[in-house]
Amino acid sequence: MTRDLTDLMHENVAARESSMAGLEPTASVLAGTARRVRRRRALRRTLQVGGAGTAVVVLGAASWLGWQQREAPVPADTPTPSASATPRSSATPAPSPTASATLDEIPGLPPTTALPPGLLAATTPGWVLTVYRSEPSQHDLQVPVALVNTVVLVSPTGERYRVVDLPLDTAVSLLRWDAGSTTAVVSIDSVGGASSAREPRAELDLETGTLTPTPLDLNRYADGPWYHGLTADGDELWSNATSTDAATSDVFRRTDDGALELVGGLGLHAPLLDPTKTRIATSVWGYDTLLAVIDVRDGHRTELEYGVPGKRCDAVSWLDEGSLLVVCADRTIVGSEEVAADAALYRFDIAGASTQVTLLQQLADGEPIPERWGGATLTGGRTVVRMVERGADACDAGAAVWDGRRLVPLLDAPAGSVDVTAAGGVAYVRSRSSCQEATPAVLTAYDVDAGTSVVVAPQPEPTADVPQWAVGMSSWAVRGVGLPTR
Repeated sequence: MTRDLTDLMHENVAARESSMAGLEPTASVLAGTARRVRRRRALRRTLQVGGAGTAVVVLGAASWLGWQQREAPVPADTPTPSASATPRSSATPAPSPTASATLDEIPGLPPTTALPPGLLAATTPGWVLTVYRSEPSQHDLQVPVALVNTVVLVSPTGERYRVVDLPLDTAVSLLRWDAGSTTAVVSIDSVGGASSAREPRAELDLETGTLTPTPLDLNRYADGPWYHGLTADGDELWSNATSTDAATSDVFRRTDDGALELVGGLGLHAPLLDPTKTRIATSVWGYDTLLAVIDVRDGHRTELEYGVPGKRCDAVSWLDEGSLLVVCADRTIVGSEEVAADAALYRFDIAGASTQVTLLQQLADGEPIPERWGGATLTGGRTVVRMVERGADACDAGAAVWDGRRLVPLLDAPAGSVDVTAAGGVAYVRSRSSCQEATPAVLTAYDVDAGTSVVVAPQPEPTADVPQWAVGMSSWAVRGVGLPTR
């Protein structure tokens, strides 16, 4: 299979180069964009395998604009605020752990209890699986110094249960977990010493802690391959770079038997999977006015003009199965970096025989804008987006929800680092206080229907021996969705 895939990738790259000769972005633009992608990827990799930070800023959910944060977990038998956050069928009642269980204080973990027998298999959508691989700040990065490496299960109302401990010298990133399952799909990094080894895909037995590698027959350029989610047929979507600088890549379906099937070629950014999980949207290499939509079942590819003259446009997220939220701007070069001005949000309808673009909101110059290719689709034509500062080497500036009429801030975190994902009507926002250094993360679940929020994974509490933590929660997955790895 390796030879066949390699031939396909080489042909794909050659075809692109031939068809787009002279249309590539300038070297400075390409270098700047690729550097931003690599920097974000490198930071995430650092946080997964260990990193250092010198300051800890406590981050929480914003309580302004109607958001009500729960400061502490409520009893487990209290109804959840909205059915959209924890949909349940009448045939499968939600587990009801005892609210009076003793909370254990373990350095590097938030208050947790031991996992009751049978709870993992009884979980329903809305439960979250996390990994705390907590490290103190101020340490030698060549030595693994994680004090705890524990999988923690979190209920929709915030109770936390210790599932299994993992080896301290092994960093695991959750890629996929389905509520009720006793296994998870992960990637593995062995850390410490003079060398490190990465396994892009493995299966974790959540009852025993056993890790079983399931190798992918793909090259590993630029820390790939990368996971992107599940299709409607239950196949996993993976991509790998077709060049050492990761400027272009291909996306594949991985079926249940481990076979890989080429879907098509991607642009520089990670693909966006539509709400039906049958199509992906991607940028088109060499063009800033085109969007490509690829059917993940048969590889059919359609390239569409955004239709906003004089502007560079990029998708932010799918709004529904027939439209995307798009950001368009005048982009100028400062040094080797792009700076956006006169930016606006558009609705890009692609259903039917013709496309249509509609102006939604003009964005004030100097204010943060939604990150390109960085949103996650919610129900009801809404999406959660990462907000980014403008300018060279810009950091994230919190998260917001496009509610159909305007951007509603969820979290204001200037000069920080944010990742978002979504499940149904719940937006999950992981935030850190720095985009340059490793600082502990906070994961918050926002129920956009009820206007409430729950801190799913807080920072570890400081102790006498560890006054500051560099890393706390390192990974999470919810309702079959983990954070894409690219």
